[in-house]
Amino acid sequence: MTLRDVIARAWPRLERVLFRSWLSPLPLCIVLAGIGVFGHLSRVSARRRGTMTATRYDREIRRAAQRYMPVGWDWRLFKAMIRQESNFDPGATSGAGARGLCQMMPQTARELGVSPAKLSSADVSIDAGARYLRQLWDKWSELEDRPPEWRRTLFTIASYNAGYARMRRAVKVAGKGANWRRVAPHAPEETQRHIQSIREVHYPACRQLHSAPGAHGVSNVYVRRTRKLRLWRRRRSARTGRPAV
Repeated sequence: MTLRDVIARAWPRLERVLFRSWLSPLPLCIVLAGIGVFGHLSRVSARRRGTMTATRYDREIRRAAQRYMPVGWDWRLFKAMIRQESNFDPGATSGAGARGLCQMMPQTARELGVSPAKLSSADVSIDAGARYLRQLWDKWSELEDRPPEWRRTLFTIASYNAGYARMRRAVKVAGKGANWRRVAPHAPEETQRHIQSIREVHYPACRQLHSAPGAHGVSNVYVRRTRKLRLWRRRRSARTGRPAV
């Protein structure tokens, strides 16, 4: 009997064990591998879409933005900026030496009266970042901040990333009265990607997450559940005459 005959006789039984039984090792390994690949691709896709979640820093981000930025300035822009800067990692450190949630350079922190060693503290970094953002906002006072261009806001955030002096040079090259579209090619490529990610990815995701009435650092899921609970209490009160506590 040749080896081919042995394999031919044993193959039907081997096929049942390997492929036709769900408890066999091979199909189970294939299913587990598929689940792992799908989970990885889902996480990568979520990062590319700029998925935004509620964080424990939301209340402090909102408080700092409302304290230092002009009335009506959307605090969700500040959160989107922090998402782009550090991905909400208080221990993040860039290759250039920027530290903390708001990725502030040590020299800038010293100018604000903040010890660089304290930038790893979330509260210190958020407060310093908002103060520095307001200083840059004041330096672009000649620009209007109206839709759809929001020139003053864009140049303020770009200056936070690239530096005020560098952005002034870019505006000078582009010409007086230039908008962001004309100035962007003269700004660093990193700053162009920075602004694009905030405008097109993180800020829209942040607006969707914190849309009214959950725009104050409160999850929309919590808001919906609270609404349902209040509605149920009103209906029970109408049926039983008991007060809706």
